[in-house]
Amino acid sequence: MPPFDVESTLQRHRVHYVTSGPNTARGNIGIKCPWCRDDQSEHLGIRIDGPFAYGCWRNKNHRGTSMATLFAAVLGISRAEAMVLVGTGGRDLGNYDRALAALQGALKDNSSVIKNGGSNHTLTIPKHFRMLKVDGYSKPYLNYLYRRGYRKKDIAPIVKKYGLMYCTSGYWKNRIIMPVYIDKELVSWTGRTIRNDEEIRYKSLTTDIDKAQNTGGDMAKMSIADCIGFFDNLMKKSGNKLFITEGPFDGLWLDYHLRKTNCRATCLFGKILTDNKKWLLDRLASKFDDIIVLLDQKELASSIELIQDLSIYKARTLPLPNDVSDPAELSIKQIKELSEK
Repeated sequence: MPPFDVESTLQRHRVHYVTSGPNTARGNIGIKCPWCRDDQSEHLGIRIDGPFAYGCWRNKNHRGTSMATLFAAVLGISRAEAMVLVGTGGRDLGNYDRALAALQGALKDNSSVIKNGGSNHTLTIPKHFRMLKVDGYSKPYLNYLYRRGYRKKDIAPIVKKYGLMYCTSGYWKNRIIMPVYIDKELVSWTGRTIRNDEEIRYKSLTTDIDKAQNTGGDMAKMSIADCIGFFDNLMKKSGNKLFITEGPFDGLWLDYHLRKTNCRATCLFGKILTDNKKWLLDRLASKFDDIIVLLDQKELASSIELIQDLSIYKARTLPLPNDVSDPAELSIKQIKELSEK
């Protein structure tokens, strides 16, 4: 049987699609998401260059690898008809649908437990989070940034660009908060402690309903493990090099000091390259000529799998200078040299 042709099938059934645009990565085509009722653009990408997969940029639950699931929704036909159409031979690929139904049911049953719940909920910044600025209340948090090498004059532009906040009470007490936006929507945040005696350096918003009870009732729209840092800022412009780091403050240090160059930086919030993270990197990769991985020297041995996964973007790993253990320790001069190499 010849391979299934996604484009010709969409054409035959008069389904509008695009091959380029702000929401369409290289090697993909875009259609209106059949599960998002208010999709005014082509937010659902379909990979046609490589293993089949589809995903909505706005809702991580609208993603999968089953052609039958996708075309049943797009064409408004039964799953059995879709399986015949795409030639899956009756293979049962219903795990995605069952998982989505289970999630919706769980959210309905627990709606009174959480303040922000479900893939379609609106996540908002808590009122007790304060915007970081040069004043007396922010002094302990500013001192932490000063110790990391930031200057007083850097605070205002950093806050404007990355939205840094801080919290003095509750679960997020003594932490600098970094919000995470994907396609102009707040999907999560992470908090870095400013205390040396705190065992857990980073805490991030959870997607688990039960755990959300312990974090003030707020629940992430996307797991931090599925996000990449500064995504909306990075999507605004194309550039020469995109530097990829592991931690958020590594990425922030680089990206801020690269702001006047043709290079940018992001972070992966960890070493695991999930499918959702790959979808976001697909969109970014086409905007940059060169992808460069900068990891902590002590983490290189445990990051082999990550480096291999990033090879699909033709990413290359650069060693840090001998006197530098992680990207956040790079001097401004060293960052400039990296951007010019």
